[in-house]
Amino acid sequence: MPSLHQDLLIQAAHLADLDKNKPKQANLRRAISSAYYALFHFLITESLDVVASGSDQKVKYQLRRSFAHKDMKGVCKEYAVATGNPPAQINKNLNKLFNAAIQSEIKNTAKLFCELQEFRHAADYDLSDKFYRTQVKTLLTRVSQAIAVDWPALNAAPAAKRNREVFLTDLAFRGRWERN
Repeated sequence: MPSLHQDLLIQAAHLADLDKNKPKQANLRRAISSAYYALFHFLITESLDVVASGSDQKVKYQLRRSFAHKDMKGVCKEYAVATGNPPAQINKNLNKLFNAAIQSEIKNTAKLFCELQEFRHAADYDLSDKFYRTQVKTLLTRVSQAIAVDWPALNAAPAAKRNREVFLTDLAFRGRWERN
């Protein structure tokens, strides 16, 4: 049974492929939004698997509602540009948790989340923007790559897995676990 993020990616691809000769802007805009929400829900699900793995579905549902788009983007912005070991751009209290420099798969996923959120805002609110099928399909490919290839690669090494867990926990608890 496909998960929500998989269903959203399927929906986005379907919308991007509609109107073979001249794609409607409404379909391309909805495809962008669906792609963003696919990554949004994927990251939340992954985060809950780390911070609430033993919880029942009702608890996870309530926790899911606590994730905020703006907060997630703020976290992702820091990870997208993080350098060094420990990463200089991340809160100093979190630096001690990293086993190595942040992996490119985390950085790329974080950067993609930020880019997709901006695309979604443009698609949803800026009617002067025009979108193209090739542009939308490229975004869909990037989301699929991040979810299906890049993210699973983080489980290959203990340091990568640890950094993945820190990133996902940071998405869930930013502002709360930074305290001394």
